[in-house]
Amino acid sequence: MLKSSNYRENSRRYGINFAIILVVYLFMSNGCAFKLFEYPVDRNELEKAAEKTTDERVLGLVKSLENRSGYKLAPSKAPARTERLIRKDLQDFIDREWLEGRRYLENMDVNLYSSTIKDVDGLLVPDDLLETFDTGFSFDYQRNNTTGVKLSFVHLSDVQLRDERVYMFSKRLTEIGDYIADGFAHEPDMVFYDHSYYLTQIGLIRRFQELLPEDRKPAFMIHTGDSLHMGVVSELYEFIYMSNKLNIPWYNVLGNHDYQVYGNLDAKDVGVIKPNMGFQTVNSRHNFIHMHGKGFHVDTSVYYSPDNAPDDDTTFMTKSVYNGFDRRGDGYSLPGLLRERLNKPCVDCPGYYYFEIKEPKGNDPGILAVVLDTTTKDFRFAKGTVFRHNETTPPDPMRRLEQLKWLEKVLVEYSKKGDWIVIAFGHHSLNSKSFFDESYQTVVDLFNNPEYNLIAYFCGHSHGYRIRYHEPDNRQDYFGFWEIMTNSIMEYPKRGSLVNIAVNDDGYWEISLQSFWPYFLDKLGDDPPLMLENALKCYHGAMRDKTGKKKMASYQKLNPKHHDVILRFSYPKSK
Repeated sequence: MLKSSNYRENSRRYGINFAIILVVYLFMSNGCAFKLFEYPVDRNELEKAAEKTTDERVLGLVKSLENRSGYKLAPSKAPARTERLIRKDLQDFIDREWLEGRRYLENMDVNLYSSTIKDVDGLLVPDDLLETFDTGFSFDYQRNNTTGVKLSFVHLSDVQLRDERVYMFSKRLTEIGDYIADGFAHEPDMVFYDHSYYLTQIGLIRRFQELLPEDRKPAFMIHTGDSLHMGVVSELYEFIYMSNKLNIPWYNVLGNHDYQVYGNLDAKDVGVIKPNMGFQTVNSRHNFIHMHGKGFHVDTSVYYSPDNAPDDDTTFMTKSVYNGFDRRGDGYSLPGLLRERLNKPCVDCPGYYYFEIKEPKGNDPGILAVVLDTTTKDFRFAKGTVFRHNETTPPDPMRRLEQLKWLEKVLVEYSKKGDWIVIAFGHHSLNSKSFFDESYQTVVDLFNNPEYNLIAYFCGHSHGYRIRYHEPDNRQDYFGFWEIMTNSIMEYPKRGSLVNIAVNDDGYWEISLQSFWPYFLDKLGDDPPLMLENALKCYHGAMRDKTGKKKMASYQKLNPKHHDVILRFSYPKSK
């Protein structure tokens, strides 16, 4: 279930999850399926409205209706722009905004750093204003590393694109549900223009490649789950198509919204009314993963990849065809092997993977990324992940250990190789509030093992900033690891995070986290491009809810030490 803010995370969220699953169970027990449908539009009323308005939403619905039904308005009434459409139809719609918006961004004289934290007039908080997060750990062990940034990357999470045409039962019931808990309908501008905001963030990441010093240019973007909201194909197609406009590699992580309806409901238990009208549920991890590549080995009448799927150049950079899901460390570096995988299904792609970011060189260690699937049964169903209504017994214990055994094997392998820093990524945070049982503790114990040199775990899910230091068994003689949660791009304040791993001038290792957002949206001049104009509407929509100011107030309550900070760590973790 969607969360609206971090401070409410522990109150209504799980109660609402239970209520929704209970409703579904009751309908199941009466032989009924939970229904999703594409909200119907009265053609005559829409045509009358189109004659009287310049509202992009109304004009967009007119164009959408034309594309789906073949019904045509008179040429003079045909709008110049369209709303989001399923699959290939939406590419023209997105490209119209992107081309104009990208040129505008490239020519803007944007400030890279803010002058102060309170009066933000830049993309990033400067280094000298970052606060150091104090753990009480004594960092007295140093090694002879060269100073400087060793890795820079972008961490995004919970973009949760929402197809505004898809509702449960009826539009009115969906809106009523939103009064119970944010996550059903949302503020209209927030939903209708979320694609524009995400495109703008992609534009900012491209600007980083131009504005940042060479050693701080992000090497890749990683998104830690919940690309979608309703869990339908249109949302996934849109996310992949837009993400592929990045000029750096990007990797994805499975979240509970990515193949389940509303992030909680098994697609097998959800009926779809008139699926030929343009949408269908993603339905499985298999479909989610394969839409990232070329979409083979799935029902191509519904599930297929965008036209701008990875080509030889990008696959050579990432050594991946499926945005990480087909990575297994080294062994796939030859271009020939990559080309062979371009037109084949993703073999042995369970949703978790690992890859070498950089190899050891001189006095500098290599950096390994390990990506977990916290929505799998191996972790006994993280909260927010469906627990099937007909499953009364826990999964087979041996099956549950599958991913954990894989994780331990990878960590052991690289500890034996020597000189490797490990960073991990997943969707859910590692605590009892995010999991139904204690299975996450096995992961924490592995991460805390000093032999493995895992220094940080990056996640999302709860739609807020939160940093936690995991101390190993209450011991002070060696370093544990950082758990770093970033904000949701969907929720206010809608920021991403630029991450640097570096050795500072004093010789200590540190992670710096700098949140970024398009500060200039509120300062747009006359005749801005549609992408930025719509991004501003989305931003303002995310600032308000039924009470007007609650979301802004919730952000102001966030502890500032949990974002725009420096996290020091020890490497190696023990002497």
